Amino acid sequence: KNDSKDDIFHRYTEKDLDKIQKSLQTIKEHCADTRDMELVNNILELLTLALEISKNADESRLHKKFNTYYLPEMLNMIEQLAELLNARKGACLSSYANDRIEKIKQMLYDLKVPFEKILDSLMEDDATKLDVDLETMRDMLKMDGLLD
Repeated sequence: KNDSKDDIFHRYTEKDLDKIQKSLQTIKEHCADTRDMELVNNILELLTLALEISKNADESRLHKKFNTYYLPEMLNMIEQLAELLNARKGACLSSYANDRIEKIKQMLYDLKVPFEKILDSLMEDDATKLDVDLETMRDMLKMDGLLD
C-alpha cells in the first residue's frame, strides 16, 4: 500500500484542487437551483471512492490506469460540467452544449459502478494476501508444536 504522501491526489497542485473545489461549488449551486442534488451526491460519492481506491493502492495495471486515466478524466469532466453550467446561467446554450451537459452527467453516473469494482478488486487482493499470511502463520505455529 502507498503512504499518504503517495496518494493519487498529491500530484495535483493547490491551484488544481482549488479549481476542482470551485467546479464542485458551481455544480452545487446549479443543482440547488434545479433541485438536482442527486448529481452533487453522485460526484461526492465518486470522489470518496477515488480516495478509497487511493488508500488501497497497489501496483496493478488496473490501479495504474485508474491513476493515469480514469481519475484525471473524471476530474476533467467535473470541470467541464461546471463550465457549461456556468455558461448556461447567463445565456441560452445551443442544443450541442446542452447535449454535452447531459452526456457528462450520464458518464458521471456511469462511473460509480466501475469505481466500486476497482475498489472491490483492491480490497479482495488485500483479503487474499491476509488469508495467505494467516495460513502461513498457522502452519509455522503447528510445525513448531505451538498450535494443535
